[in-house]
Amino acid sequence: MLGGKIASTEMEQAMESARVTRDGALVASPLTGDDRTDPVVSLRYLFQHAEERAIPLRRGEIVTTGAVVTPFDVAASCNIHAHYLNQTLFAAAVFDR
Repeated sequence: MLGGKIASTEMEQAMESARVTRDGALVASPLTGDDRTDPVVSLRYLFQHAEERAIPLRRGEIVTTGAVVTPFDVAASCNIHAHYLNQTLFAAAVFDR
């Protein structure tokens, strides 16, 4: 899921508040401990990696820097909602058999 821009000053709160529901049931909570990544640090590593290899990063490209919630399965059609910072994103997973 792709949401709106999150200010760097809100990143910690966004990660701590992240939850995912599937058909109304909680299926993913924030990662903790060694499983947790820091998206800002990961982005810095990406910039460094690209610069060292002269790989241009173009304006408008979408960059993902890891997950902030535990993995979950989607094996059948369902409604998925991601919640963070008092916002909700919606995605419909549709499987056609």
